[in-house]
Amino acid sequence: MAVVSVHLGQAGNQAGYAFLNEVWKHTEPSIGDDATRYRHFRETASTNFFARTVNVDTEPKVISSILEKQISPNSWRYPTGRQLLLQRGAGNNWASGYHEYGQVYTEDIMNMIRLEVEACDHVEGFSVIKSVAGGTGSGLGAAVLDAMQEEFTHLPIWAKVIWPHTTGETVVQHYNSVLSMAHVYQACDGVLLFENDHLQEICHRMLRIKQVTVQNLNKVLAQQLLVSLACTHQEGRGTTSTLSSLLQHMCPHPDHKLLRMRLIPQMPREHQAFTRYEWEPLTRTALAMARVGTHLEDGARARQITSSQTNQHNTIIAQTLFFMGKTSVIPTFHSARREDNRCIHVDGHHKAVGLLANESALALPLDRVLDRAWHMFRNKAFLHQYSAFGVTEADFEQHFIPLEQIVRSYRSIN
Repeated sequence: MAVVSVHLGQAGNQAGYAFLNEVWKHTEPSIGDDATRYRHFRETASTNFFARTVNVDTEPKVISSILEKQISPNSWRYPTGRQLLLQRGAGNNWASGYHEYGQVYTEDIMNMIRLEVEACDHVEGFSVIKSVAGGTGSGLGAAVLDAMQEEFTHLPIWAKVIWPHTTGETVVQHYNSVLSMAHVYQACDGVLLFENDHLQEICHRMLRIKQVTVQNLNKVLAQQLLVSLACTHQEGRGTTSTLSSLLQHMCPHPDHKLLRMRLIPQMPREHQAFTRYEWEPLTRTALAMARVGTHLEDGARARQITSSQTNQHNTIIAQTLFFMGKTSVIPTFHSARREDNRCIHVDGHHKAVGLLANESALALPLDRVLDRAWHMFRNKAFLHQYSAFGVTEADFEQHFIPLEQIVRSYRSIN
């Protein structure tokens, strides 16, 4: 079974490349399982491995830089003819990406996706990685997702959305995020959010990285993706859990498609030799983190105390625990759905637990972006940048509506 990945824009291609490197590193025949490798790579008759991937960017620098690195005969490569590299960029403008580039290039991108699907014996679904803050992943990515939903109605689409920092990426990031997410939510069966603020805090506070780089953020993101997209086995069954079955469990209602991944332990690599973890404490910590809505391992207890005093808890709609490491014993006290791949050691840890959750706290990042986008819209800030590509004020209002409905739906479950 295969998962076809579509990497869109600068951030999507950087994160996607980091993820594929993690898959390759953790599925070497001597240490990993071949099922996960073949899920994301195909092998040719000459024993070369090619990623099951389509890459799209309106600027050439990121994809070109990645292609230049792929010279080792013992590593994987991107397949020839599955990249669209343009020269000018979308100017951090959703409207440019969606209307200008989308109208011209969506069919070319769909042709590449069709070719990659045809190269697979059996396709489980699609994994789409993109940011929503800029122009390419946000705008052109939305146009591609619209087309994928229309054509591949029988295959699930799982979007991995890189959520912008609260401040400082682009001045119109709130507009772009709202406009893009309205399409993502309509087109996809599940939406896994990676909040840059959370990734930054994990790197700085838990991994003790003083100067956090984009590469550091992408490594944390890639390891979380590795856990969620590894070939896992459902508890008590011999068959591999498919993308479709996972998304059906995690997103049981069309209003509730947002997901968040937590992966522990969170610690610097140099501390691993002095630390010993067991499954039950790891599992309890992961469940406690979800219960109080924190993304930091050391924040679970403090949040638990606060939430018990105020009677506020994060409401969980669905959750799945992933066990990664080498052991034959798995805790049985919890009620979450379980999946495991005890062949893969994440970042050198002999035991690691991932928790994928659909939870009420996921309304918060959407609510913040909506609030700021509405404030800008009421003051007619930067609307001329979008009207230049045919986006009217009525179009904005039509994109605000579904995001407001999502926030209301998540708030109501509390």
